[in-house]
Amino acid sequence: PDTPRESKVERKEVGEQKRRLLQLGEGWSIHLPDSGRYRIRISASGLAAFTGKLPYLCLWHEHHKRSFQGRVLDAAEEAPEIIEFEGLFPAGHYQIRNHARTIKHANGGISMFLNELIDASQPVASLRGGHRSPWTKVVDEEGRPTMPLLLVDWAEIEGPLLLASDLAKREGVVPEEGLGPEAWLASLQGFATRAWRRPVDPAQIQPYIALIESEQEAGESFTSAYRTALSTLLTARGFLYLEEGDPETNRSHLLAHEWANRL
Repeated sequence: PDTPRESKVERKEVGEQKRRLLQLGEGWSIHLPDSGRYRIRISASGLAAFTGKLPYLCLWHEHHKRSFQGRVLDAAEEAPEIIEFEGLFPAGHYQIRNHARTIKHANGGISMFLNELIDASQPVASLRGGHRSPWTKVVDEEGRPTMPLLLVDWAEIEGPLLLASDLAKREGVVPEEGLGPEAWLASLQGFATRAWRRPVDPAQIQPYIALIESEQEAGESFTSAYRTALSTLLTARGFLYLEEGDPETNRSHLLAHEWANRL
């Protein structure tokens, strides 16, 4: 397999003595250069609207147009909470978003709410001035938020994380270079059993052994030839489709692995 990328920690600050104020539907961008498992920490406050509704902080992927993780946040201005998300994330640009739909007008325009820097020492209750959306205010006459608000201080991204459980899944997938077809067969058969979600006979792996040999005869390295075999295995019918039954056997019941695939 390819050499695992080194895990590192990157921190993005809003600014010295600044906070990012996010009204509904607004976000603050972060970027994940590679897909993988990450641990993302965010320091933020969540202020309820005067109706009692709390903000929902989520990690919104700008390309996939969906939230990958999120939670309701209730934290006072003077006591921001550090929240943590961990999981598998695709690469790309994300927004730390105060999740809600914005208003779409008949002419196709989008009414965006407030997204700006404010002084960390400035209470939200003092934000009584107007802003670019003429239909909303930050706070009402009593200093209460008119809608759920997020105040973000910083974000910290750690990853890609290499957990022992993830590394264990790679064991045996690629045999050591220099071993012969018997080792290739054992590794490919084990991988195909997991990928195709059913028992795999050695005879079904022989075409992939022949592919490795033909690639090497054409001048490819073992690593390149074996990667080609793995890629071909992942485009096989057994991986792309759910197969049930056996053309060589007349039976009217499902086997254990076929039941498992249905669940």
